[in-house]
Amino acid sequence: MYKISFNNYLIGLFLLLSFFFHGSTYSHAAVPSIAAGDEHTLALMEDGTVWAWGDNKYGQLGDYSTSDKNIPVQVKDLNDVTAIAAGGRHSLALKKDGTIWAWGWNCCGQLGDSSTSNKSMPIHIKDLNNITAIAAGEKHSLALKKDETVWAWGDNYYGQLGDGTKNNSEAPVQVNPISNVKKIVAGNSHSVALKDDLTVWLWGANYSNQLGDGTTNNSYIPLQVKNINNVRNIAAGYYHTIILKEDGTVWAWGGNSAGQLGDETTNSSETPIQVSILNVKRIAAGKYHTIAIKEDKTLWTWGANNSGQLGDVTTNNSSIPIKVKNLLNVKNISAGGYHTIVLKEDGTVWGCGENSNGQLGGIIKSCNMPVQVNNLKNVIKISGSSSY
Repeated sequence: MYKISFNNYLIGLFLLLSFFFHGSTYSHAAVPSIAAGDEHTLALMEDGTVWAWGDNKYGQLGDYSTSDKNIPVQVKDLNDVTAIAAGGRHSLALKKDGTIWAWGWNCCGQLGDSSTSNKSMPIHIKDLNNITAIAAGEKHSLALKKDETVWAWGDNYYGQLGDGTKNNSEAPVQVNPISNVKKIVAGNSHSVALKDDLTVWLWGANYSNQLGDGTTNNSYIPLQVKNINNVRNIAAGYYHTIILKEDGTVWAWGGNSAGQLGDETTNSSETPIQVSILNVKRIAAGKYHTIAIKEDKTLWTWGANNSGQLGDVTTNNSSIPIKVKNLLNVKNISAGGYHTIVLKEDGTVWGCGENSNGQLGGIIKSCNMPVQVNNLKNVIKISGSSSY
């Protein structure tokens, strides 16, 4: 763990060098959305272009290379984008014409192009149109169509595609039986949907109780979480699931080895339990940590902190929500594998946690307190991500 004084030195050096070397490279355009993957980050600009930084071993930055980048680079040949999603090592983009584009790791067909070849540039997923939302898991992908049906592709070992089988699919298949869906998120190997009636449905891996049905049995079709309703938003981590109810309370279930359920224990839970935090506005889940924005625009974090992803100037795990100091007026959040990305109301983007592949967007090492991402200014919104 860095000492605070050394952190401050690094931050100052980072900001000075960032301004000197990269000052106006990409700060001229507003960033409407940001998504964090395992070790890479995506930004959607106001002009419909996408920028990426961090791990690029599988081409997940979409710049026709496999070289890691610690400053944002533009995803090639992609414009008119309205939404982005970052998976384990692959990326998705939704264009305003309702089409999906994908790039990066493709071991299990998660790019949806009927192949298992990695791609270092965006490719169009054919025969899947009228899409309104996208989500990316570790090795699978989800899409929500305008008719409120859900489609999935990629790894299906645990049933995370929800088609009643455990067969991988290199092309989209419909999730059955489920309809009237308004939101989707993807965890490591499980999937989550929020329906119009504000109920939550899950399918896929359940070895850590992440489906919340009181068992550890995987499910190859969607199951409703019992006694949970009036849900506003959903998030999924590696082994846990988080939901935000309309009354501002947060509920969680699944794996809890690092305290990511926020119930003051490290015991996993087969069914939903209430997190010890109130008046919450937004939630996001990383691999083993969880983050939230309260109504007063403060940032709260809990769970694993081995890389400083909780932003509390320590590397100590926390089984209860803790307030991140000196970070006010938070507008939106996104969680990667071991890093946290934050959008402030002044349009600046901040990050903390693991930075081994440049996923914080700077030249510093991993940092246990929030630092500003290289000259990304005038950001107007950030996408809540199920990425980890």
